[in-house]
Amino acid sequence: MIKEKKDFGQAYIKTAYIKIKQKNYKEAEKDLLKAEKFQPNDFEIFKLKGINFYFINKFDDSKFSLDSAFEISKREKIDDWELLYYRALLMF
Repeated sequence: MIKEKKDFGQAYIKTAYIKIKQKNYKEAEKDLLKAEKFQPNDFEIFKLKGINFYFINKFDDSKFSLDSAFEISKREKIDDWELLYYRALLMF
């Protein structure tokens, strides 16, 4: 889908998620930056950036991204256990 529609932000989000699961954090970050161009201030992008940063020990960046996702979740009434889980991990 990305080859057909270069501005398909959701596809970049999905591939970033897969790359995080494969522990390919550098490539996941690239996909999230591409997605962000098409969907700025997106809850899922902030959440995945926060998770990705957490795994590469960029805890300040992780906190910023997860806090941004949390603010969006409050505003848009999104319940997401994964977001809360990674925010809790940053407390320890």
